[in-house]
Amino acid sequence: VQTVKCDSAHGEGVLKSFGGQTRSDDGTKGGSLSAPSRRIIHLLDAGIATSLAPSDRRNLSDLFRAVALGDGRLAGQLMVERARYERCSSVPGGTEQFAEGLNDIVKEFHRRR
Repeated sequence: VQTVKCDSAHGEGVLKSFGGQTRSDDGTKGGSLSAPSRRIIHLLDAGIATSLAPSDRRNLSDLFRAVALGDGRLAGQLMVERARYERCSSVPGGTEQFAEGLNDIVKEFHRRR
């Protein structure tokens, strides 16, 4: 089962390798995690969590990657192309305008970090 935690905060999860080593998600507890064969994440506060279909998980991953890498145009294009329901593509230049607007937001986010 693939689960996505939607309201993560530091200290709410523990990463455990099969070697018995642990580390909290903020890196303050436990020892080294050198090349474990398998890892398990224990959620201490499940908060808002859901399971995603493989295609939805891929869409979310691709979107987060684009934002993390500062590519707001790609993020905007992905959102329009992969949306179940959207109207941007029915307006001439709508997809490009949406992608450019999201690019501005992503640039601002990265400038403030």
